[in-house]
Amino acid sequence: MRQLVIESIVLGVAGGGLGAAGAAASLGAIRRRIPPGAIARSSDIGMQPAVLAFALFATVATAVLFGVWPAVRTSGARLGTALREGGRGNTSRSRGGRQTLVIVELSLAVLLVVCAALVVESTQQMLATDPGFDPEHTITAQVTLGREYPD
Repeated sequence: MRQLVIESIVLGVAGGGLGAAGAAASLGAIRRRIPPGAIARSSDIGMQPAVLAFALFATVATAVLFGVWPAVRTSGARLGTALREGGRGNTSRSRGGRQTLVIVELSLAVLLVVCAALVVESTQQMLATDPGFDPEHTITAQVTLGREYPD
């Protein structure tokens, strides 16, 4: 049981690390495609530590959850009987759960691809839109007033 959980955590953390590296590489490519002055403070776009911490937590939690689930199912099974029967004894009972899991995974993957395509299309449309002014040599400033100016 311990081996299944550790294997799941190692694979999950490796996948999370590859995902973070891919996000960092994609972020660099996105920043290079944005023309200077098209988006205010586009140089501040980056990976946030709080988001990376949440992604790490979600990765580890998911790896533990999906590592413990099969380990618990395996530990409760009668492995000797299943091996003697050639592995035919348990398949019909767990087939519905596996099919449901595959359907959910594919649905989430399609949803992720559609959302990514929409983000790319929206970014391209935003960059192609004329802002109505010349953003070259423009200075922006942020002024914070005191409490005596609430509005």
